[in-house]
Amino acid sequence: MRKILSAALAIVAAFALISCEGQDPTPAPGTMTISVDKTQIESDGIDMATFTIVDAQGNVITTEENKASVYFKDVKTGKRLPRYSTGFTSIADGEFEFVGIFNGQETSNSVKITSANRASYEVYHRNVAIFKLTGTWCTNCPRMTTALHSLDEDAADHSIVLACHSEAQGHPFYVQYGTTDLASAAFLAMGETSAAYPTNCYDMSSLSTSSSTIAISDEIMTRRVEAPAAVGIAISSVALEGSSLKVKAKVKASAAGTYDAVCAIVADGLYYEGGYCDNEENLYNDVVLAISGDNFFSYRSNTSFDLAKDAEMEREFTFEFGETPSKSLLDKVSAVILVHKKNAAGKSEVNNCAECAFGETLDYRFN
Repeated sequence: MRKILSAALAIVAAFALISCEGQDPTPAPGTMTISVDKTQIESDGIDMATFTIVDAQGNVITTEENKASVYFKDVKTGKRLPRYSTGFTSIADGEFEFVGIFNGQETSNSVKITSANRASYEVYHRNVAIFKLTGTWCTNCPRMTTALHSLDEDAADHSIVLACHSEAQGHPFYVQYGTTDLASAAFLAMGETSAAYPTNCYDMSSLSTSSSTIAISDEIMTRRVEAPAAVGIAISSVALEGSSLKVKAKVKASAAGTYDAVCAIVADGLYYEGGYCDNEENLYNDVVLAISGDNFFSYRSNTSFDLAKDAEMEREFTFEFGETPSKSLLDKVSAVILVHKKNAAGKSEVNNCAECAFGETLDYRFN
């Protein structure tokens, strides 16, 4: 009987051994290590340091088959790089430290990467203009507003939202642009004859209906990498003169080129009852109340100007309200300056923008 039982146990053990062959079990704790192909990169958002994770036997874990289970985590912030990342790029100078993660288990070591020379690619702080194309009548539009409110500190610090509403004449948020409302005009300027709400237009370069905070952050980062700031913007005055609101701004170039500057007056905390909103108070933020002209969405040759490297120009914008705006409204108002520049394909895009509250000033902001 003992011989039969021993033989049976041997068969079970052999079967278990055979059934595990070819599988890639999770390594035992402390047996994985991470390495990187270079420890210094350029802060251009393109130069990449590529990671490799191996187990104790030297088997590479960072393979195509395992990509869904592999992550890389910033030790300082605790944040993971986007899913399916194979390496690290940066548009900020600094030293960064990463560990690898496979099936929830961290590597036993970390690697450090230094990113440098951002000033060679961008001198001034870059803001991406997000034209939020929505309407108070739109049942789905509040979700885009909520997503924009949920951006992390870095994405929020490098973007300015301008809520362009699709409304009928007589609506308090209606702004005419040509023969139509502001939101519809933005779609037309992008070559779209049909409109889908809500949509974000990034720098008059791309449109996206995604209301995912991750997707919005990715769009902001893409614009920062592909179109670094070629100009800085300073706003020397946002002041009331009679019933006119006057905005004075300066533009200074870090790269020679031809530019065009425009201005929008936006307001926070505007009350409108009867529409769809992302809060119970029926308050709308970032609402565009007025624009400076028909070059708001694109570069115009008759209003453009040439700037040599390090040259500066000043432009003044005047907005007539017909009657003196109330103090309660002025306390909610700010001016947004946007600078258009043609890209390599000859298409007009917003290269940078800056915002300043009524009664305040804004100096040039550097990286």
